[in-house]
Amino acid sequence: MHLELHIKSGSRSGEVIRLNEVGSQLEPSSWVKENEVIELLLRAPAKFQSATLNLYDHRVAATYVDFDENHTNFVWKPQRQKNRSLECLFINYFGLAELSVELEDEEESKVIKNFAPLEVFASKLNAQNVEDMLSYLATLGDEQLHSLFQTTKHGAGFKEGSTSPNGSLERLEHTIDKLSFLFQSLFSKPITKLLPEHRVLQASGEEDLDDSALGWLLDNLSVVEEVDDIDRAHFEFNDRMYKAHSVQVPVLKESSNLYENQVVHGFIVTLLNEADKQLTNYNRTGSLKSAFSEEMPEGYSSFFTQVNRFKKELLGNQIERCVRAIDRLKFLKHSLDKAIPVTNYILDRPILTQKAEAQQSYRGVFIEYINWFERSCPDWSVYQNLLAIKSIPTLFESYTYYRIGESLNNILNPTKKGQKPIGSLMHDIDGNEISLIREPTYWMPKNSRSNESLYINSEGKVLKSGKVKPRSSQHKYSHRCPDVVIEVRKENRPSKLIVLDAKYTYPTLAFSKYLPECTMKYVHGIHNRSNNKNLVCSMTIVHPMGDADESLQSFHSLDYSIEGSMPVSPSLQALGLQLGLSQDSDRLGETLKLLLKQAGVAIPENLQLPLFIS
Repeated sequence: MHLELHIKSGSRSGEVIRLNEVGSQLEPSSWVKENEVIELLLRAPAKFQSATLNLYDHRVAATYVDFDENHTNFVWKPQRQKNRSLECLFINYFGLAELSVELEDEEESKVIKNFAPLEVFASKLNAQNVEDMLSYLATLGDEQLHSLFQTTKHGAGFKEGSTSPNGSLERLEHTIDKLSFLFQSLFSKPITKLLPEHRVLQASGEEDLDDSALGWLLDNLSVVEEVDDIDRAHFEFNDRMYKAHSVQVPVLKESSNLYENQVVHGFIVTLLNEADKQLTNYNRTGSLKSAFSEEMPEGYSSFFTQVNRFKKELLGNQIERCVRAIDRLKFLKHSLDKAIPVTNYILDRPILTQKAEAQQSYRGVFIEYINWFERSCPDWSVYQNLLAIKSIPTLFESYTYYRIGESLNNILNPTKKGQKPIGSLMHDIDGNEISLIREPTYWMPKNSRSNESLYINSEGKVLKSGKVKPRSSQHKYSHRCPDVVIEVRKENRPSKLIVLDAKYTYPTLAFSKYLPECTMKYVHGIHNRSNNKNLVCSMTIVHPMGDADESLQSFHSLDYSIEGSMPVSPSLQALGLQLGLSQDSDRLGETLKLLLKQAGVAIPENLQLPLFIS
C-alpha cells in the first residue's frame, strides 16, 4: 500500500510523489514546498469504508470515496477557501512531516497505516519565524532552559537533584582548577617507599655477594673469569679464585607505585572518561541534516539547517570548553605518568589513608575524588527534546512554554528579573503556590491512570461517523493534554487552572477554530475529581502575531473581558506573540498578570513592571 501525493500548483504541477508504508522497502525520501497545492490518493482493500488522514494534530477525512470490486480509492482533494484559492495541505508546516491514515471497515475495526516521512521546505516568512524562535531560545542559556524543563511531560525522566550539562561541565572545570593547584605541591613531595631492586652492575671486586648474587653468577658463568689475585676475586671454588665482570646486587629504589598515587591517577582517568562522555553527548545531541540540501528550491529553507545553527549557537561554547577540559586533563595525566608512575589505577571510591590525610595536597585530592562520587549526573532531556523537534508547530509549542515561563517569573519575582535560573514553581505574596506545567495529562475518571492527577477529563461523549456515542475510558487517547497549564493552589480554597494552548496558525483561525475547540476540550472537559466547582478559569489560544493584528482578542465584550471592569470566568481569548527578540509589541506579560489576578493570585503591585514599554 502506498500514498500518492499529486502536486496541483507551481513549477512542479503534475508531478506525483509516492510514499511507501513504513517497514516496507522505501524509495528515496521526498520533499514538498509548504505552499504547493496537493491532492492525496490511497488505494486500499475493498473492506475499508472510511479513511482519515493524520498530519501532526490535524485529522482530515477523505473528501471522495470510490468503490470498485477489489479496492476502495480514498481521495483528499484540496478545499476551496473563501478567497477562492485552493488550500495548501502543508501551509505553515516546516520540517519532517509524518503522514498516517486511519482506515475503518464495516465492523468499525480500525487500522493505522504509517507512511515514509517527507521534508517540507518553508518560505522565507516561516523560515524567519523559526530563526526568531530559535534565537530567543538560545538567549535563555543552559541553566534557564534546564530549570524550566523540570516539570514538563517530556522531562518525566528528570532525576531529583540532577544537574544541567553546563552545571556538570562547570564542576568539571572547577575540579581541574583545584587539582592543578594541588598537584604543584604533590609533585614536589610525592608519597614514595624505598623498595629493594636487583640490578646488574659492573663489578669492582669489593661487592659483598649474598646467596642471590651467587645464584645469579652460577646461572651466568660467561661473566666469570679465573684470577690470581685474591683481593680482586669475588669467590673461591676448588682452590681457584674467580672474578665477575658484572654482578647482580640489591639496590634500594624509591617507588611511587603505592595506593595513594594509584588513587590520584585513577581520579584523573575518571575525569577524562567523564569529559569524553560529556563531549560525546554534546556532539550526538540533535545531529540533523537535510537529505535535499543540493535540491532545495530557490527562496525556500530547510528546518534542519536552522536547527543545526541553533545547536552551534547554544552548545558551541560548551563544546569548546569540554575540549579544553580534556586537553588539560591529558596534560595532567602526562605529568603524573612522568613524575609519579604507577602500574594500576583506583577507579572506585577511595579510602582516605593515614599517609594521604597527613599530607595536605593528597588529602585535598582524596576529598575531591570522594565528593565526585556524590555528584549528580547531568540531565540531557532538555537538549534531547529541543533538538529532536522536527516541525515548526512543535517548535512553537516549546517557544510558547519558555516565553510564558520567563514572563511568569518576571511577574511573581520582579526583583529577580534576569537572574538565572528561573523556576517552574513559584509563590505569590500571600503564599499561594503557582506551578507552571507543560503538557499535563488528565485522564477520564474510570481510566486506570486517572489517579495520577487530582484532576480528570470529564468528557463522556464523542462524535463518531456522524453519530454521538459513549466515549471509551480505557483507550490510550482517553485523556486531554493542554500545552501549558498554570495551576494556582490556595490553602483551604479550590484550586484554579489557567490553560494556554499554542497553535502555529493565523490569528483568525486561532480565534474562530481553535478557541471554540479548546473551550470544549479543556474548559468543559477538565474538572476536579472531588468537587463540581469550576476548575479552569481561563482558556487562551497562543499564536504568532500577525503583521497588523491586535495582540489580544477577547471573546467577551470589553466590560466582561479580562481587561474590563467585570471580567467573567472562565475567560476566553486569543493572544498573539511577537516571535523576534524584540517582544515589546505583544502583550504576553500584561495578559498573564490579568489571568493570574482572575485566578486569585496576589501580585506584588508595588514592584510590578510597566504594562507597556515605551
